[in-house]
Amino acid sequence: MKRKPWALIIIALLHILSPIGNIIANSYLANVTVPIYVRALFSPEELFRTSIFLFIPVIGGFLIYSCKKWSYYLYMLLMTIPFIYSYNSWQSQPNQNLGIYLIIFYLIEI
Repeated sequence: MKRKPWALIIIALLHILSPIGNIIANSYLANVTVPIYVRALFSPEELFRTSIFLFIPVIGGFLIYSCKKWSYYLYMLLMTIPFIYSYNSWQSQPNQNLGIYLIIFYLIEI
């Protein structure tokens, strides 16, 4: 394949740029400014969660773009990490509606 399909490029770009959208959406939902949210996001207590939700989608985007046989399996393995973390967080504070959205979101992602 000399050139990658445009749909693959768009999906990879969405994954790579998703942390920016997540930061903006979450700061809006938390009713704080983006700089305040970013400061809180990169506080020492939140670095583990930040790495899961900001860096893993970027790595996933590069795996999608590389379009190798092994990258698909590595992408699937990598994307289970935020799902498991989100599911465990939801289990600590179960909200039926949020659980349904969580499952739907990750099914679409996969």
